[in-house]
Amino acid sequence: MLYHSTSDNSQRQPKPFLAQMKALLHIGDQKNGSKAYQDFLLKFRPQLLEMGLLAPTSTKIKNHGYDSILQAVGGEKEFVELASRSFEFEHDLLWKVRSKAKESLQDELTYYHSRVHTLLLSFEGLVHLPASGLTEVKQLFQDLVQDISIICSFRRQDRKLCSAFTTKLLHNLKWAGPHPFFNSKGSQPRKGELLENNNYAKHILNWQSEFGYPNVSVLKYEDHSSDIVNGILSSTISPLPSLLKIWDDNKKECNKARINNSFSHTAQTYIHSFNTYLNTGQLINFKSCSPIDLISLRQQVSQQFTGTSYRPKRSTAEKFYLVNFSESNHALSRILGHKNNDFFDLDFTEYPLESPERLELLPKKLVKEIFCDIASTMNII
Repeated sequence: MLYHSTSDNSQRQPKPFLAQMKALLHIGDQKNGSKAYQDFLLKFRPQLLEMGLLAPTSTKIKNHGYDSILQAVGGEKEFVELASRSFEFEHDLLWKVRSKAKESLQDELTYYHSRVHTLLLSFEGLVHLPASGLTEVKQLFQDLVQDISIICSFRRQDRKLCSAFTTKLLHNLKWAGPHPFFNSKGSQPRKGELLENNNYAKHILNWQSEFGYPNVSVLKYEDHSSDIVNGILSSTISPLPSLLKIWDDNKKECNKARINNSFSHTAQTYIHSFNTYLNTGQLINFKSCSPIDLISLRQQVSQQFTGTSYRPKRSTAEKFYLVNFSESNHALSRILGHKNNDFFDLDFTEYPLESPERLELLPKKLVKEIFCDIASTMNII
């Protein structure tokens, strides 16, 4: 089901357009199937063009499937740096990135305008942009498209954090800890500490304020978890049976992009221990390994241990959600005119009744033996 507010406080003014086009901008959130949708747009770009649908290349960096230039236009420092290198600028100048991004998009639309009526763009981090960044993203499309429609998908926050836990461990992100719900310091967060990036109501209000209330739609991930891309396509594009057929015929291949082979509890414990010792300089054998090699090593280690992933116990998960996120989700429900006070379900039976409080820290000698043995077979140490 698609949710959006029916009120409109915006005053849209007619503007001149390069072409009578519209843009469909998918803004995330993370851990909501974005990679599968992006992979679909990238792999089937020629077929989409035949239908008048353009997945622009000018908004992408290199051959990535996601439109990360939009994040740079929004002012995110990391992506401003990436965009500057992509545009071969000597310095990271935000105003120059924004100017070049608009020029490049205009050139691409000028080339395709006789064949295209709709742009399809996607980047899962856009939903978190501050209000000032949204204004700049809107300016990018100014005078180039007739209408912009926004769609995002939200997943209950505790489930999102559990899904992200494997990614944190795999990439040794600084905010990874021994528990899916812990903060970047590896300890239990204070009330509201994890809300900022997961305050869905605040994010949606920002987007509605900038792009107009009726133009921002929300999918609940739990309603479409078996086929989130179908949900995105069906909700944002006028019925195109041929488009949905392309997806249905190829979704198994595209879904490989969104499948995170979850690590077992044992594998998570080993990798958490390895990361801890690595970060504190206690594993000098791996000091010269590249980040890519270390990711491959963690993946290889994970394959040695099978089983279910670590999950907090049920009472912990329920309390964590209710204390940190229920209030903002009540606000989201009101914004979207949802019939229930709670936008998400309150079912926590997916969590075990009993579970360790956190991942164990294994002895350094044991961890070193396992990782050194596998690293030697991979020729990375």
